[in-house]
Amino acid sequence: HSGLVRRVDAAAIRRAIDIGALVLLSPFGFSPTGEAFNLTMEDVATSTAIALRADKLLFLTEVPGIRENPQDAEAAIDTELALADAKRMLANLPAPSQPSDTAFYLQHCVRACEGGVERSHILPFATDGALLLEVFTHDGIGTMVVDEKLESLREATADDVGGILQLIEPFERDGTLVRRERTEIERDIANYTVIEHDGIIFGCAALYPYAEARTGEMAALTVSSLVQGQGDGERILKRIEQRAKSMGLDSIFVLSTRTMHWFIKRGFVSVDPDRLPEAQRAERAGAVAQVRAIMAEHGLTLADLSAKSAATKRTSTKVAPKYRDAATGNTWTGRGLQPKWLKLALASGKQIGDFAI
Repeated sequence: HSGLVRRVDAAAIRRAIDIGALVLLSPFGFSPTGEAFNLTMEDVATSTAIALRADKLLFLTEVPGIRENPQDAEAAIDTELALADAKRMLANLPAPSQPSDTAFYLQHCVRACEGGVERSHILPFATDGALLLEVFTHDGIGTMVVDEKLESLREATADDVGGILQLIEPFERDGTLVRRERTEIERDIANYTVIEHDGIIFGCAALYPYAEARTGEMAALTVSSLVQGQGDGERILKRIEQRAKSMGLDSIFVLSTRTMHWFIKRGFVSVDPDRLPEAQRAERAGAVAQVRAIMAEHGLTLADLSAKSAATKRTSTKVAPKYRDAATGNTWTGRGLQPKWLKLALASGKQIGDFAI
């Protein structure tokens, strides 16, 4: 190969995409003087994804993905790598000399994420339907490198207790979640994973391991009603799965009455409560006994507990938009992924401050 990509005509590519065309790029580039250069397809793909501010970059490759232990050819494939972890791994790998080397595609995924592409994928072309499996199934296939700068998916700290309480309170009030006291969340804060944006927590879940049974309970999986439907619940679930795997657990389970179908759709199966770990069964039995004792003390029945006051009014709050396009009236709250109208405006050279309210 005799050249590197210096510039991509992103505007021309966007015009073609906007009219529904499929754009195919050759690995040939031309200098301002007309000299032709032979480029690598990986360099072309990565540079184009960055120039277009693409949401995803997908490589269909000779390799099945990045293994959890790159030195072990039989190790399991790591289905998701945070950008920081991918950079650390890349720094410890030898320079690649051929496409089958672990660092070969990983270096392009890292470069793409650093350039603003939020997700980069390494998929095996030997697997029939690899692209469909990656896009439309929970577990996917191959390895995905994720840039988590915009929406930080991370383990919780003591500073997050207030935000978690504020997030889960509406769901506790309507009975979707079991009520948790502040002291309980403070005690178990290391078990929590959160999604945070601009200092606001809008997603969380906790993992309680039962090491003797090699399983763990995922609890309090919550996504703010303001951003539901954007895939954040699935992102938290994948992170909990990663944490469980790193602890040596073979499975995770949830206790749910209202959201069973969401979990079943993502690979969970309904089982008898007798399958729960002994410690969890004892804890559950103790909680039931405590509730029954309180009910007996106050002469309450199940009907009393499920009755709802007709006078109770629910209120909802909306987050005020932070950005507005004066020409179209389109707005964005600043949470979640940037909307298409803003991405296009930023790609045309405008600054995000131009739209600040």
